[in-house]
Amino acid sequence: MSEQVLQKTYELAYHLIPDLEEAKVKERMGQLEQIIAAQSGRIVFSREPRRMHLSYPIEHKHYAYFGAIEFDADAQSITHLNSTLKLEEGILRFMILKKDTSGKEMRTFGDRRRSRPMAVEKEAPVILLTPEEESAKKEKMEKEIADVLEKI
Repeated sequence: MSEQVLQKTYELAYHLIPDLEEAKVKERMGQLEQIIAAQSGRIVFSREPRRMHLSYPIEHKHYAYFGAIEFDADAQSITHLNSTLKLEEGILRFMILKKDTSGKEMRTFGDRRRSRPMAVEKEAPVILLTPEEESAKKEKMEKEIADVLEKI
């Protein structure tokens, strides 16, 4: 009886060294996609890297090519992918995000020095109220404020 592996959606965001030519940047993106596929990942979406100014220098570089790849994979292959990407030449920094429907994203920060998972809260969705609901909410709030002021 074979065991079915649960695949989840992840996103790989990465910075490539700015010294690459345009053709080499696309080639490196293809190599990253091949690395993901070799780890039994399935590419969902890939954003071509664009040259951008960094907010702070990474390895004395003020510019980098930033790209992202969204893919499906099992959790065990992410560990291998993380190890493989740390050894890749030309990657200044990368981060693997686990896309989750519960409202949180798990981030694994990857640079050559360390890696640690961190939970990040997503912003709460904006709920629009009808004018009647809004006025009822306002009246309720004014009543609660009056009750608090009476107790003072």
